[in-house]
Amino acid sequence: FDEFQVTDVADAMMMQRLFSNLFANNVTVISTSNREPDDLYRDGVQRARFVPFIHLLKSQCPVLHLNSGKDYRFGGKKDVRTYFWPSNEATNHEVDALFRQIAGGDQFKSGEIEVVQGRHIHVSKYLNGVCEFDFDELCNKPTGASDYISLCNQFHTMVLKNIPVFTMNSMTELRRFITLVDELYQYKVKLICTTEAPLSKLFQLNRDSVLDEVFACDRTISRLEEMQTVHYLQTLHFLQKPKLES
Repeated sequence: FDEFQVTDVADAMMMQRLFSNLFANNVTVISTSNREPDDLYRDGVQRARFVPFIHLLKSQCPVLHLNSGKDYRFGGKKDVRTYFWPSNEATNHEVDALFRQIAGGDQFKSGEIEVVQGRHIHVSKYLNGVCEFDFDELCNKPTGASDYISLCNQFHTMVLKNIPVFTMNSMTELRRFITLVDELYQYKVKLICTTEAPLSKLFQLNRDSVLDEVFACDRTISRLEEMQTVHYLQTLHFLQKPKLES
């Protein structure tokens, strides 16, 4: 299990049943996580019901600490600007020019794109695998991981405009944005964005009250840093990887 985490009570109960059955059937479980077992689902609702699973996990899985103290996503070489702030007419002009360059033209299309289970999302502009959205269109509406994965399967580059500063009053939008970045990163979709603040000031949360979200924001910052590097920008998109001969 890569990047093991528990974020809500439903997941907590499901993971407890799943792992208990795996261990009962002598299945060897190997997982990676950015949180120690004792910090899983910390301050979560009804966490007391989850604590016995933590004890079971620790009894069955030796914990190995691999933290080197350095986040290697930071410090990568950056030749092309993909993170633009503040969001204004000048940065929008730069982003529009970059869109045309990557898409190879300006004969843009606009319309509804099918995502999952017959649902559709409106795309304000797309061409040759490049799409553009306003932040509110993707993160201020009832969208989720399955919608974002579908977009990742259809586009290799996404322009996301007008990303706001996240505060304690925008937790729902924040969770959707974190999920979006996670899927873009997993599918190696290139992200070009305009924001209200530099990356270091994009998340303004009370670090003592929403530990899971704070932890997720730290991971998101790390990924957004890496997504600006030459190495990431040169990585093939999920659908561009050569297929193995059958």
